Amino acid sequence: LIAINTRIDIIMLGFFCSDYWVGIYGFAAILAQGLFQLIIVLRNNYNPLLAQMYAKKDTDELRAMVRKGKKVAFAMMLCAGLVGVVSFPVMVRACGLDPTFMESWAVLAVLVAGIVAAAGYGPFRSVLLQFGFPGSHTSIFVVTTLLNICANYYLIPHLGIIGAAIATVVADICSIVLLVLLTRHRTGIRI
Repeated sequence: LIAINTRIDIIMLGFFCSDYWVGIYGFAAILAQGLFQLIIVLRNNYNPLLAQMYAKKDTDELRAMVRKGKKVAFAMMLCAGLVGVVSFPVMVRACGLDPTFMESWAVLAVLVAGIVAAAGYGPFRSVLLQFGFPGSHTSIFVVTTLLNICANYYLIPHLGIIGAAIATVVADICSIVLLVLLTRHRTGIRI
């Protein structure tokens, strides 16, 4: 579901838009996905620590680590996102790409804004899995995938590629809300 969810926007654009617009969007989506890999690196480093602290019932240290990690992740992604979005036109020209790639800039900006908005919780998205609640973890991705499909279905016909980007961001932020609520419900821990 995680892999499918990251491609719903592109798949649904294929139903509603021409190949040209799917390509323009796909270019921005690949760049945004590359930026998101920074969050994956942080998540891979935090996952074992989360599991250890939860097993020890060390909730105070766990909360402190999450609080600090959220700040670090947000600051890192804000800087990387700003550099990426601001330097995009320069890189398109420097790499000698066709000027039509500039049509990806607005999509990139929306996707990066969503990544940055959710960045604080990004390294902790596997918290329920690490704490031994795989069903709850999976349910977040089921709901997020369905929401992503519905939002794309509604927004793409009205807003085109920007609608796909907005739908993807909305689904991602909703997954963070679900993560926070389910983690508190299942463990009593506020992340």
